[in-house]
Amino acid sequence: MNRILQILSLVVGGAAILSITSPAQAALTFSGTIGSSSNLNAIYGIAIDSSGDLYVENSLNDTISEFNSAGNFVASISSSNLNEPSGIAYGIAIDSSGDLYVTNVEDNTISEFNSAGNFVASISNSNLHAPSGIAISSSGNLYVTNIGSSTISEFNSAGNFVASISSSNLNEPVGIAISSSGNLYVTNTGNNTNTISEFNSAGNFVASIGSSSNLNEPHGIAIDSSGNLYVANYGNDTISEFNSAGNFVATIGSSSNLNHPIGIAISSSGDLYAANYGNNTVSEFTNSSAVPEPSSVLGGFTAAVLGLVLRWRKRSSTALK
Repeated sequence: MNRILQILSLVVGGAAILSITSPAQAALTFSGTIGSSSNLNAIYGIAIDSSGDLYVENSLNDTISEFNSAGNFVASISSSNLNEPSGIAYGIAIDSSGDLYVTNVEDNTISEFNSAGNFVASISNSNLHAPSGIAISSSGNLYVTNIGSSTISEFNSAGNFVASISSSNLNEPVGIAISSSGNLYVTNTGNNTNTISEFNSAGNFVASIGSSSNLNEPHGIAIDSSGNLYVANYGNDTISEFNSAGNFVATIGSSSNLNHPIGIAISSSGDLYAANYGNNTVSEFTNSSAVPEPSSVLGGFTAAVLGLVLRWRKRSSTALK
């Protein structure tokens, strides 16, 4: 019996014997397109709610198109409070309550809609200068890139101005995303900058990510649950992936499945959606990464233990004969 306990201890304690591994990066595969010119019109921004529904900005007819998680068109949100939504970048974000926030580049405002698509409020402030990208922190604060002044404006959840981030490392910023730690990642489009600027939660510059070798007119940016960055390259019909340390990982897609992508979003399951300005479609890339199910791991663990015990008992019974 003591021998059996020793074997069990070896199996349980031996981390090298059994382990659960997860992919270092998502395995994204192109799976098709969503929408058409019948329900999309010069699209820029894209966002995903907690149910997996997609919301896409149409810059030429001042509407937002909603698609369900299956990719079927659901409804169009139209309002006099939409004034060429974004017009330059992806400019749409959804908070934890399902409310939508849309940047209006033409009149320097942000429009808020509730989850039913009804207009709630307009945020207007002298610190908004051709607002383009928008992201929402875990505390509900809004961060907006101003392509007109190369700054970032912060507003609290009540829509009140909090602070402005100004830096020589911002050059016509467009896309913006926020990591789980509160760091900001911003794409720069001015003068062929082709970089991503990282700022900490206090608004201090941290690092510059990427270069012309792996970025080409970067616009929309998104972060997955592992902290990997995904950037839509309008200039060469690709998506660039960087890991959480800011190192370039891979190029996703090509002109065969992307057409001047601008907006980009990632679902809770890790699927990636890119808004193609060039042909009024949304390209979907499915995350095919596989992690062992707990039941299968437990089953393998149990089998390993029983196998060792049975082999030991067989050897012991043989020795006694």
